Amino acid sequence: MKHQLNVIIGSTRPGRAGPVFAKWLESFAREHGK
Repeated sequence: MKHQLNVIIGSTRPGRAGPVFAKWLESFAREHGK
């Protein structure tokens, strides 16, 4: 069974690091999963 990672961004207000971190985490997980 393949694992699935879901990321929930708690705050999307301008200047917050949430979306930036989520994009980084997604790319890291995709590279790790290859």
